[in-house]
Amino acid sequence: MKKLLAGLVGSMLVASVGFAAPAVNLAQSETVIGYGYANPSVDVSGFGSTDLNSNDFYLKNAVTDKITLGVEYNNLSKSGEALKTTDLAAEYAVDKNFSIIAGNRNYDSAGATENKFLYGITAKTKLASQFTGYVSYLKTSEENEWVVGTTYDVTKNTFVDLSYINRDFSDLITVKGLQIGVGYKF
Repeated sequence: MKKLLAGLVGSMLVASVGFAAPAVNLAQSETVIGYGYANPSVDVSGFGSTDLNSNDFYLKNAVTDKITLGVEYNNLSKSGEALKTTDLAAEYAVDKNFSIIAGNRNYDSAGATENKFLYGITAKTKLASQFTGYVSYLKTSEENEWVVGTTYDVTKNTFVDLSYINRDFSDLITVKGLQIGVGYKF
C-alpha cells in the first residue's frame, strides 16, 4: 500500500482523481452513459495545492427495478504521468430516493495497482419538474468521497449535471471542486 500511496502522491502533483457519476433514476433495462469534467483543487500534505483537470466516463444499467450495475473509468494524465481509477459497483434501491452501493475501486498509479472494497449510500429527490438533487457518500480503506449535486433534464433522455465533490485520501491528499457533466439514457 505504501508503494501505491507514494505513486498516488506523485501522480496527484500532475493529475487529479476522477469525480463521481451523478445519481440518476433508471427504469428496469434502462442504461445511462455519461461524461463529467472538473478542474478541482488538489491539496497534497506537505506539497501545497494546485488546480488540475479531471475527466470521468461512466456506464450504468438497471438490471432489475432495484439493482443497477455500473462501471466508471478515469484516465488522467499530464506531462506523461497518469492516474487511473476504475469502479465496478452495484447499487440497490431501498426505495425510489435512497440506495446503497457496494463494489470495487481499482487504483492504478505509477506502476502500482490496488483493488479496494467500495461501499456507500446515495439519496436523491425531485427539486422541480426538471431538477433532481442528490447527495452521496462513498468509502474505501483509502478514501472518503462526498458529493452534492443536481441534474437538469434537458430532454426525456438527456440531462446535464452540476456537482461539488470532496475526496479525502488517508489524510495525505484532498481533492475538491465543481464538476459539470452530461448524460444520455436509453
